[in-house]
Amino acid sequence: MTKNLRAFKATIVLMILLLSSVFVVMPTGSARILKLTPYLAIEYDVNQTNQVITPLQKKLNIELKVLYEVSGAAVTLPGVPEFLAEQQKAAINLEVDTSSLPSYCSASIANPTVQAEISTQLKQAAPNPVLTVSVNENAPGFMDFTVRVKAHANKVNGLLVEIPEIDSAVDVRVTPNYAALISIEEPKGNYKEIGPLDTADFDIKVTNLGNAPTEVTFEVINLPKGWSASIMEALTLGSAVAGGEDGSVKTATLRIKPPYSFGYHNDRQTIQVRVTPTYYRDASLIGKVYTLDFTVQSRGFSTPGFEGALVFIAMMIFLGFVYYNKRKK
Repeated sequence: MTKNLRAFKATIVLMILLLSSVFVVMPTGSARILKLTPYLAIEYDVNQTNQVITPLQKKLNIELKVLYEVSGAAVTLPGVPEFLAEQQKAAINLEVDTSSLPSYCSASIANPTVQAEISTQLKQAAPNPVLTVSVNENAPGFMDFTVRVKAHANKVNGLLVEIPEIDSAVDVRVTPNYAALISIEEPKGNYKEIGPLDTADFDIKVTNLGNAPTEVTFEVINLPKGWSASIMEALTLGSAVAGGEDGSVKTATLRIKPPYSFGYHNDRQTIQVRVTPTYYRDASLIGKVYTLDFTVQSRGFSTPGFEGALVFIAMMIFLGFVYYNKRKK
């Protein structure tokens, strides 16, 4: 009986030594036979993205929330809870997927490396990363797009426990604002010399360089006394950026007439036109207001305006004189 007991003990000791030798010789990764399942997620407050981004002016800052936890049947085994409690925090790296960004958008992340407590309960990583998004003037107005943010949690190793790495991603949807940007050209200049009975016409060529359809309004201001001026009230221009290249260039004509009165004239006046671009669906979205100057020199002699009547009377007198002479003969 004593011999059998000694043999049994020797066998147990031998098996322990053999098993220990196996774990020592085996690669570290192979020795971890207990795998836990990680969970990783990225969240954000949608209300933060309800704000629109103004091209070249405003940046959108969105605070991200990174959540991490582990699960699996092994969490209840002896030693595993202690292992989790003793582990350092899980390291998580975030980045913007630049391959999915539109060409007119730039995005970056502040605090891209965070750490989360390893727990069977969902824990928020710290510090909170912040996504910053900006767009240039080529961003189509009010046409939303997504910015993809990716996260990678590194592998966590223990003697017999392993938490594998895991990836996650979230699409953040943002919307560019309206950017009013027009180009104004006066192909025939802004100065003309005419006679008192003539009219000065000025062409105003407007090009919409903005990111949405634009309505351009015209208003004559500071009109001198005795002068008259007219121009169409508004032009609606498409946007090449927003896919409406046709109709993004149009021309309005300003017509100016000098004072008309008897006598010699040498009048020189400057008439101003106010040009205002607005979003064609919302007049409260206003761009830069321009004031254009047009100068007209009215020089020459003008008659009182009843020359036709004088000619008619003269002809009647002449015909009466001819008729009288014929009868006299």
